[in-house]
Amino acid sequence: VQNDPGLATATGEVAIRDLRPSVIALAGPQCGCSEALVTLTREAAANALQVYVVGTRAQAGLLDRLVDDTHRPGVHALIDDNLTLVDTYEPHGLTVVPVHADGVTEAVVRDYTGDAPLQSVLAELKQAGPA
Repeated sequence: VQNDPGLATATGEVAIRDLRPSVIALAGPQCGCSEALVTLTREAAANALQVYVVGTRAQAGLLDRLVDDTHRPGVHALIDDNLTLVDTYEPHGLTVVPVHADGVTEAVVRDYTGDAPLQSVLAELKQAGPA
């Protein structure tokens, strides 16, 4: 579907709209963000949210390592072959995109290091986003 491009998974493709509510974590080139992702996944798990670690096909190995480093269920690596999210958010380091149940995104955090808690944002994702 042109207005809802998919992301590649190990078992096929998933539509972006099917990833809500969730936390999308875009890994920038050479992302050294393992510790930040561990912190993010801990906060997401406390809110029963899935985390999707997204990057380019060239980053597939990095994405798999980042997911493995979290040691948590509910964390998945996805490849953005169409560069839909990568081009939109242009990640540097780890870019966190909280996605509400209705698809509204808010409070995008670029270069997330895990130092600032996102609990208040994540706790609201199962509801519709602000109009």
